[in-house]
Amino acid sequence: MKAIYSKEFRDQQIFPRHPDVDLGSVIHAFFENKTKWKIFSLSAFEEKWALEINKIDEAYKQSDFQNIYVPIKWHAKYFAVKKINVKKIVTERN
Repeated sequence: MKAIYSKEFRDQQIFPRHPDVDLGSVIHAFFENKTKWKIFSLSAFEEKWALEINKIDEAYKQSDFQNIYVPIKWHAKYFAVKKINVKKIVTERN
């Protein structure tokens, strides 16, 4: 039964994904793309952070599953703390 279910619904989203997953992806993207995105100042960080979070919020608004989690900053655990920590680490490394 499990094998049939997994093949039949492999590419379909059945349940909503928790916002922590998408926030984690954004955080990892900042560490991986700091140089590519030219994140060398606090203002550059804030601008890119807002852009990436807005992309998630817009995607959530379009999804029947994820729209319960808009805005992500209200539903992801420790959103503000994670943002502060990422900002500190990314902007301090030169």
